[in-house]
Amino acid sequence: MQDSDERIEILKWLREYYPDAQIDELPRSLSSFEWAMSRENCNMNCPGISKCPTYGYIMKPQRVVNGIKTVFSTAGEPCQKGMTEKSQAVIHKTAESCGVPDRYSSCTFENYDVLNYGSKVQMALSAAIKCTQENKSLVLGGPPGTGKTHLAVAQLKEYLRSGKSAIFMPVITILDEIKKTFGTNNTAAVEDAIKKADFVVFDDLGTQYDTEWAAERLFSLIDYRYSHKLPMTITTNADNIAMLETMAGKTSGFRIVSRIKDEDFGHVHWMTGCRDYRGIRKQSRVLA
Repeated sequence: MQDSDERIEILKWLREYYPDAQIDELPRSLSSFEWAMSRENCNMNCPGISKCPTYGYIMKPQRVVNGIKTVFSTAGEPCQKGMTEKSQAVIHKTAESCGVPDRYSSCTFENYDVLNYGSKVQMALSAAIKCTQENKSLVLGGPPGTGKTHLAVAQLKEYLRSGKSAIFMPVITILDEIKKTFGTNNTAAVEDAIKKADFVVFDDLGTQYDTEWAAERLFSLIDYRYSHKLPMTITTNADNIAMLETMAGKTSGFRIVSRIKDEDFGHVHWMTGCRDYRGIRKQSRVLA
């Protein structure tokens, strides 16, 4: 292509961004514009941020004043796909520091498979999304393998995505961490972190030892968050409210349940009669 023809082609491209662009505003060297034009739609075949030749940026024209003359150059603009990928990587890393186990590190609302599992699983997904959007608390109850923890982790990631603090902890681990701090100055710090985070997942309520101390500590944490209208999600193998009251502890179970039954608490969803979400997903991966 002759130089004049090349300049005309680049000018046509420039005018998609700057309709009043003039050919005399082009610099002598056009190599940066040729590169920018060739990469303009690179997101259509994105190799991922790790293999991106422009490190997550798209080169676009920019009008600048050079002394008394106005000229065009190119400048990098962050690629939306690259920004999303970087954001997801940060969220993934942050979720790990929030206590999310490796097994659940990839869990999101998008990859929660509701096909072939029945209406209660689909309703659980809808409830988790709605409670997250409205900053409401949620109880997910039902037998193991129904995807309760998957949804709780997906909620946690949404809170992290919006810049809020979140904690994921099995109930047994919460109580163990409090016990470890006995005789130190960190006991209050552990409980305060759980009480005051923007969002907390209390995973597997009912698996803890049923002692008066455990029941009181658990009630203290849940009651604080309830009283201060701080959202939490509780997962449990209980499949009805009476069973949950028993599993929450003989001395404080009724007090915990009274908070959960309050209409201002949020939502309670029982996943009884659901197919084994975990087992079917495992089988589908094997067959694939």
